[in-house]
Amino acid sequence: MKIAYAFRRGAFYPHQGSDLPPKEVRARYLRQVRAMGFEGIELGVGTHDTTLDDLRKELEDAGVPCVAVRGGGGLTHPRTAAATQQRWADAIRFASQIGAGIVNGTVTTPPSYPNAPGASWGESVSQGSSRTARLEDYERTAKGLREAGAIAADFGVQISIEVHQHSIVDNSWSALLLMKLVDHPHVGVNPDLGNIYWTYDVPEETCEAAIVALAPYAKY
Repeated sequence: MKIAYAFRRGAFYPHQGSDLPPKEVRARYLRQVRAMGFEGIELGVGTHDTTLDDLRKELEDAGVPCVAVRGGGGLTHPRTAAATQQRWADAIRFASQIGAGIVNGTVTTPPSYPNAPGASWGESVSQGSSRTARLEDYERTAKGLREAGAIAADFGVQISIEVHQHSIVDNSWSALLLMKLVDHPHVGVNPDLGNIYWTYDVPEETCEAAIVALAPYAKY
């Protein structure tokens, strides 16, 4: 097992943000990441201040190669499904170019009612959750992920679907249902136990139960 630094946000003077700090301070930043024991780093798809080839070399020379890429999104909303499908493809290609073997994404959807119950987390309801999903939501998502899985296979990349709040995959049973429908060797799960814990005021399952259920499908 290797440990990757899957940072989501950071404060690194003079930089604050959710991606790598600028080049003039990045070398020191990467040395610190490596010194902390991380063996790789996770990046988001986006603009960077250097070419992908140069960025890849910079990360690898620092001992923290990019091992995973954040990307993707939910595929059930008709207004955003096509754009999200393209984001999955873009993330896969980005991962291939920078040498990462995994695209880690969620199938979340933004809250439909931002000011209503369930728009945040830790409540008794959760908007966009498996509790309110229809079988059609899983079937549409599975179809899109099979297409993404075919692209991933061509590029030698694996896809992991993160268990996440505001998502039809927010616990182990919903993740297993989606995996059964997708049925593709390049699509698995990221059993994020923290997200299971804080989706609702009372967690739907224990971390131990989720580990046992999802371990055979875990890719990240």
